[in-house]
Amino acid sequence: MSWTQRWLIVLVPILTVAGCGKKENGGRETSPEAERLKQEASEALEAAQDFTIAKKEDFMKMMQINLDRLEEKMQALKAKAQVKGDEAAAAFEKHRAEFDEKVARVRQELGKVKDASSDAWQRAKEATQAAYDELEKKFNEIAAKFK
Repeated sequence: MSWTQRWLIVLVPILTVAGCGKKENGGRETSPEAERLKQEASEALEAAQDFTIAKKEDFMKMMQINLDRLEEKMQALKAKAQVKGDEAAAAFEKHRAEFDEKVARVRQELGKVKDASSDAWQRAKEATQAAYDELEKKFNEIAAKFK
């Protein structure tokens, strides 16, 4: 359950109670306490949304840093493979193509995180993390062959 959903579960009853003010002349008049509760509920919901956005941005930055580091490590492995000769360099390029496909998948999933609503971003985050884990596994397989 996302933070937004949790806050809504808390806020809906508060807003319902806050809306039950005295009626005069056919119009609604709410008590100062009800107005305060409405304001607090609104602020809490806004804070929850801001928190979600901040977490999403932090995740995206962390994932980009991780991708950059893996790509730098791949460049170092490429140099090692080239030193070992043409056969090793050709074998590395085959593995590099597989690695690049997985990088593209992580970037695609990361794009989904960026575009996800505050409620859907957790699922997008999990998919991105799973794609990154596959990428990291592939990198470790390649690194074991070319160290």
